[in-house]
Amino acid sequence: MSPSDRNKPGSTLFMPRDNFYRSSIRNTRSQPFYITPVYSKMAVSKKRFSMLTLFVGICILYFGYDTYTNYLINQQLRELREDVDILLEISRTSIRPQSSQTTTYRIIGGENGQSGSEPNRESTALLQLNDLHISVKTSKKFHHQRLDIILRTWFSHAKNQIYFITDEEDEEFKLKTDGHLIISGCSNSHDRKALCCKMAMELDFFLSQNKKWFCHFDDDNYVNVWNLLDMLRGYDYAGQWYLGKISTNAAVELQLSDEDQNAVFQFATGGAGFCLSYCLVEKMKPLISGGKFMSIAKKTRAPDDVTVGYIVGHLLKVPLTVIERFHSHLEPLHLMDLETLKTQISFGYSTNPGNQMNRVSVSGWDTESDPTRFLSLDCVLRPDDEKRDCPTVPVSV
Repeated sequence: MSPSDRNKPGSTLFMPRDNFYRSSIRNTRSQPFYITPVYSKMAVSKKRFSMLTLFVGICILYFGYDTYTNYLINQQLRELREDVDILLEISRTSIRPQSSQTTTYRIIGGENGQSGSEPNRESTALLQLNDLHISVKTSKKFHHQRLDIILRTWFSHAKNQIYFITDEEDEEFKLKTDGHLIISGCSNSHDRKALCCKMAMELDFFLSQNKKWFCHFDDDNYVNVWNLLDMLRGYDYAGQWYLGKISTNAAVELQLSDEDQNAVFQFATGGAGFCLSYCLVEKMKPLISGGKFMSIAKKTRAPDDVTVGYIVGHLLKVPLTVIERFHSHLEPLHLMDLETLKTQISFGYSTNPGNQMNRVSVSGWDTESDPTRFLSLDCVLRPDDEKRDCPTVPVSV
């Protein structure tokens, strides 16, 4: 074949790569250049492969970013939905744990609350603030967001009585709380196991103290310590008392496969706070100390406050005494007027859908400086001679 025949259309002669490129340069200058069928197929295949690779890469980036964004959003919403999920879990007719054991929650009819015995007024009249042990459950990820508000408000009324149960070391807040930051070693998540782990730590730590009352609150609570003390003076710490606010208007029925009869009891929601007398916690000791609280929690597969209710109300047969002056973030707090606020014990706050805050409605600081309204509430409740840090012209909300 002559050299001139090599560039004719349809030629199938294999051309070495160097000759091919030289031919390309030569022919583009002098005459139309015709690529052989072999090289034409290779060029098309490489182009298609490059386009496919680019398309796949774009898909991975787009859908991967979208998935990661959804993960972050769901992670932030998970904690806000936790309390509502707990209530929904209780109302389900059937729940299957991972083990072979079957657990069932069901709401049944019942009274709002009962009392264990008549309070002994003579023995309670001398109850002092130092007789209280106030335990606040928190997490390191909320120290700045939530503990700072508590330290600026109601912590100052009872510094020696309040202890914070957290999950990780934090030297800054260890100093701010005067050493009242207790490291539990529990997980920093908001799941059932982590909550029960911290509750077990709270109860064990109380048993190591010489106090008459154990009171539990969350790190999104404001507590009127003086109203709390006044309420506890109406009950004898030497009796068996379980005081708190119910989450539902009826009792809870807990069915376990290893028990002949269903467990029917009421529990005080931890989101509003509850108190246990020393005598009752001592009676609970064989059931909760040395890791036994976690064993019962694993058996019932219930949250921490429900597990406390199960131990107290079902195993020990001590009924809950309902205290309506405890309030959680699940209640419509903005409906309480100022005079009512002054008589209550605890409050919460939360962010509703649409970023609408569920909080007490009280004048004071502007909402940007005081989004929870706890600073303003504290100013309202303080005596006049202690309001030096409060705004001189309160802002209405």
